[in-house]
Amino acid sequence: MNAPPHDLAARRARLLAQAQQERELLVGTLERFSPALRLADRAVETVHYLRTHPHWVVIAVLLAVILKPRRALRLASRAWVGWRALRSARRLLQSLGV
Repeated sequence: MNAPPHDLAARRARLLAQAQQERELLVGTLERFSPALRLADRAVETVHYLRTHPHWVVIAVLLAVILKPRRALRLASRAWVGWRALRSARRLLQSLGV
């Protein structure tokens, strides 16, 4: 038996509204996991980078062995800060169109 067209249109409208509510609920739920997922993505990218550039691992180990561990960590920390500053400056210059 076929339902009248207006019944089908009303049912379709209800289903579309329900689907929209479910999408919004899913997005809200997934947003809570966003920081953890970003961190996991970053870890995967780092591991991939280190696998393709193993010389950085060797350099880090040699620095830790040759230098005292505290000094090696301090040097690594300064290098990290410098790298982040250069990256930020590059982004700023790109946004300015330079």
